[in-house]
Amino acid sequence: MERLKVDIVCPVGGYASGVEKVIRSWTENINGEKIDLRVICLGPTAPFLGDYKKGFYVTQQVETLTIEYLEEVYCQVIDKKGAPDICIATVFPIMVEAAVNACKLKGVNTKVVSWIHNELSYYDEGSGDINNVLKTKYHLALTNAKAEELKSVSDECVTYVIGNPIDVSAIINDKVDCESKNPLLLTYIGRLTLVKRLDIVLEALLKTCFPYRLRIIGDGELKGDVEKWIEILKLEDRVEMIGWKDNPILECTDSNILVGASDTEGFPLTYLEALAAGMTVITTPVSGVKDVIKEGINGYYFDFDSADSLAKVLDDIAEGKKQLCDSNECRESIMRYDNSNYFSEVERVLFEIANS
Repeated sequence: MERLKVDIVCPVGGYASGVEKVIRSWTENINGEKIDLRVICLGPTAPFLGDYKKGFYVTQQVETLTIEYLEEVYCQVIDKKGAPDICIATVFPIMVEAAVNACKLKGVNTKVVSWIHNELSYYDEGSGDINNVLKTKYHLALTNAKAEELKSVSDECVTYVIGNPIDVSAIINDKVDCESKNPLLLTYIGRLTLVKRLDIVLEALLKTCFPYRLRIIGDGELKGDVEKWIEILKLEDRVEMIGWKDNPILECTDSNILVGASDTEGFPLTYLEALAAGMTVITTPVSGVKDVIKEGINGYYFDFDSADSLAKVLDDIAEGKKQLCDSNECRESIMRYDNSNYFSEVERVLFEIANS
């Protein structure tokens, strides 16, 4: 069987975000005997693939990424390195349309597949929208909700729900038994941005009847504001900010609960990592987590924009009205995303698209 040639094409790339982490995982786990995988960054970027031999970067600087620019550069890539069987366009919606245009201009039979990691409402005008994504019929979706959103707009969409990968065994090997953890220690992992609503978590910490503590792992533009909120609420002795860590879940060996209050969420890899570590996840019911968090099985939901609702869940756990979820059930709930299962499904999907 001839190897399938696949490009992952990005307009930009950095070091530490979830998208880049997932792409790195693809380069490390895709079966190279079946799939010849290239990763190509077309815009200003910081290399994030290490010494991956099929990772390519455009070094020229450009002030504004446009469809026309991305289209032109990908045409140059096809000229120099040949066309793939499948082009997976990711990061921004405009990348999808640019890839479709480039393949048409070069007259190649490449099938373009969209792979968008955030809610489409998340992107600004320059990054594109659903109209750009619908320039192709093939789509990798992180959740069932995203697949349904696409199909509700166009019945021509062919969607494949794949989620994101995680190495469950590596996390389990680095954890301690849940029984030895502090039952009143919460952990937050993520960017310090408005959409993450860390203010709700801090307010709930103030309103709960029990002496919960919070460890914040992350960094971002709101760091100074978060520090002020902690001071205003007089929570300095109950909140610890430790900044960003390359492997944040390894900072959670003494914590049973991961908490998040986002207004919107794509497919939170940190939730998968927490569940692999046997932690209970308490979160708002954003569409990006509904495939993962099952009420009472591996976590609990609370109402959007409601510190009172979060505080009630925390109080119920402390009082025994709700139980911390069984650590083994938490791990078992996300095994379909474990590398061995995830990449077997991805390979099946890619060959199905290629042969369609």
